[in-house]
Amino acid sequence: MSNGASSIEIRLEQDIFAEVAKLIAPIAEAYVLDMKIEDQHIKKALPLLGETEVASATAIKIEKFAIKGVVMPINEGFVNVNIDDAEFKVSMDVTALGGHLGITTVSAILDVDAKVRFVLEQNKMKTDVYECAVALRDFDTQIGTGITGDILSYVTEMIESVLKSSIEASLQSTVTSSLEQALDSILSRQWDIAGNVSKVFYNLAVHFIDTPTVTKANGLMIVIGIDANYKMDAEVDVAALKIEH
Repeated sequence: MSNGASSIEIRLEQDIFAEVAKLIAPIAEAYVLDMKIEDQHIKKALPLLGETEVASATAIKIEKFAIKGVVMPINEGFVNVNIDDAEFKVSMDVTALGGHLGITTVSAILDVDAKVRFVLEQNKMKTDVYECAVALRDFDTQIGTGITGDILSYVTEMIESVLKSSIEASLQSTVTSSLEQALDSILSRQWDIAGNVSKVFYNLAVHFIDTPTVTKANGLMIVIGIDANYKMDAEVDVAALKIEH
């Protein structure tokens, strides 16, 4: 039997997002530490030789990504996700100017400024990270062979100017995915409840009715409907009570 859907308004204000922010850091860290960055090959047009590979970085590995804190201020129409002064370290095997320079490590500071809104898809709330800016700064490059002088300056410039944009692009994609997966799991998880009392087996099927809205005054406003089903059958499979929305 079904009693029909009833609606409930849920308001998630700033204090709730302060708690959610505590979960974002470890999830984002795990995503970034597992991130794969493709080998980088840098080519330049040289006199007589034409376009020639002058440097490469292979076996690129994220060694460290440590977030000091995450804040999620509510704005009109979206929620910001700000990560400031995160510690970032990457290692790579570098070849430049025809010589193998060995394992090179780059330490930097990473900042993230993302904008999040929530959309309705098939009666479910989904997270949409529609802007995500990732910036690396304050580079410190350590060359494995201990070279100095002009070669060191060239390799350092190559890493910081050429590889920086590639690493930032990979980070942007990974951070976006981590935020969407994390917020979907925390806020948009399966809310249906199934259980039984005595011989009554029931299901409370939850579905999202309206597109969620975000305002400074009210926070994240969610409207859900609840549809109750039950069966008087001791042999019933509770999972079978799940309602298709």
